[in-house]
Amino acid sequence: MKTKLTAIAVAAAGALIAAPVFAAVPKTSTDPATLARGADVATAYVDDTTFVNGDVRVELGGRYPWLLGRSGADHLVAVSDKNIKVRRIDPTGGVTTVLTVRDAASVHLSENGRKIVITGVTGGKNQPRTIYSARTGEKLQSRKFDLYPTTVGMKGAKVMFTSQEGGTFWWNTRKDTIKLVTKRVSGAVDFRHDLMSSFTADVYAGGCMLLTSISDPKTPSWRSCKERVESFSPDGRLISTVPILSDGIGPREVTVRTVTGTRVATYTTTGWFGRVDWEDDDTLLLESHGKKQSAVVRCTVTECENATDPEPTEDPVNEQSLSRGRP
Repeated sequence: MKTKLTAIAVAAAGALIAAPVFAAVPKTSTDPATLARGADVATAYVDDTTFVNGDVRVELGGRYPWLLGRSGADHLVAVSDKNIKVRRIDPTGGVTTVLTVRDAASVHLSENGRKIVITGVTGGKNQPRTIYSARTGEKLQSRKFDLYPTTVGMKGAKVMFTSQEGGTFWWNTRKDTIKLVTKRVSGAVDFRHDLMSSFTADVYAGGCMLLTSISDPKTPSWRSCKERVESFSPDGRLISTVPILSDGIGPREVTVRTVTGTRVATYTTTGWFGRVDWEDDDTLLLESHGKKQSAVVRCTVTECENATDPEPTEDPVNEQSLSRGRP
């Protein structure tokens, strides 16, 4: 029977005696060459240049397609080539191009799936950030920012940005006002459950990661100088983490913890991990590249299986993500 990660999270939060048990949790290998084939991935994803959602498969073309998220009953994907095209895919596989943009550094879908945030690139100091309708592609709002802020995401009418010089702040698109959240640079966030990670300083200069609520960024539930948050479970009870200095092709280790930092599981690979996602509240999907084979691997605590057919591992310089979520 599959062990429930959420049950473990509740137990860890309610009983201090459980801490020594988690300290002894073994590391679990996700090498696709050693795992059995399980069920297909239950959520939508992008495999190389193909959108996959159950039996629906749509060839996207372009060089770098990635999944933006759900928008109503549909999914939005972005395809990067000479321009970036945002396409809407309905449940039957029908495709509509919503938006085509040039000179864009990033594309984000709002939490409710109704708006698209385009981070523009210009040669000057002021960088445009523009909001479009995810249904029609209509331009809704635009504003220029200095200090080159990175787009974190959008909740309702507010867009969150972060920069080394300006910290993390909201742009209220209805009032066209700015409100500081914290002077720290933001990492991964979960708007639905009011969670954010941020950094006390540059991690290459000894900075540490803090996990807090967005509404109270001064009170951390967990602090780590060795790991950073990569993603949040759909119910907000768990996080996946990677080594804080991870960059390049990807880390070799991913850990699952409660939001207070209790370790639940740790996964390793003989090569590197690409995208890390959640299939449901209890199940992690890891894009695992072993020395010989690569696959999307499904893990719950110490139980892992291949969720896609293993493929030969390519040179990481030329490797395109099996389930690319963003460039």
